[in-house]
Amino acid sequence: MTTRSNNKKCNKEEIHATKDFVNYEKKWPTLSPQTSVDKSEELLEKLSQLNSKLSKLESIPNQISNMASTLKTVSMEVEQLHTEMKGLREENNSLREKNQLLENKISSLEFDINDLEQYGRRLNIYFPWPMKKEKI
Repeated sequence: MTTRSNNKKCNKEEIHATKDFVNYEKKWPTLSPQTSVDKSEELLEKLSQLNSKLSKLESIPNQISNMASTLKTVSMEVEQLHTEMKGLREENNSLREKNQLLENKISSLEFDINDLEQYGRRLNIYFPWPMKKEKI
């Protein structure tokens, strides 16, 4: 272990981290005033791009909230339509049953009318007109 200027002991990790920081600082190039201005302008441009993207991102929660309320409204309307459709299906089925009963009743009545007509024809006697009189 080594000692610091204030006589506190440092461990190897702290020494290594300090060396990395010193080496990192040495990597920075020295800039001329013109290069510094160009870099500043570039940074300002990037910052303005980031600000515009940030403003777009800030509007997203409002858009999501609007979409959620719209989705909730649409969901309620769909549920209402499903309920209405279920009622219409039940009504349609009952009307089909009633229609089938009425068709059966019509068929039965037609059969009865035909039977009565046949019965009436059997009882009627046909006389050809005018009748010829026979001489005796």
